[in-house]
Amino acid sequence: MNTSPITNWEHVGAYFTFGPHSIGVVLSIIAAIGICVALIYAMFQHENQAFSEVNLLASKAVDEKLDFPKEGTYADPLMENVN
Repeated sequence: MNTSPITNWEHVGAYFTFGPHSIGVVLSIIAAIGICVALIYAMFQHENQAFSEVNLLASKAVDEKLDFPKEGTYADPLMENVN
C-alpha cells in the first residue's frame, strides 16, 4: 500500500506535510498555546502555595515568639558572631 502522492523523488527540494492554512498548522498552534497557558497556570498555583506556606511558618514563629537572629549575628551557633 503506497499512499505517498510523490511518485518520483528526483529534484525534490522539500516536501511539507502541513501547508499554509491547513488544519495541522491550526492544531499545532492551539496545542502550543494550550501548553503555555497550562504551564503559566501551574506556576501560579505553585507560587501561591509556597507563599501561603511561608506565611504560615512566619505566623507560627510570631505566635511562639521565636527569637530571630539580630542583624550582624549568625544564625548558626557554631559560628562566631562578627561585629
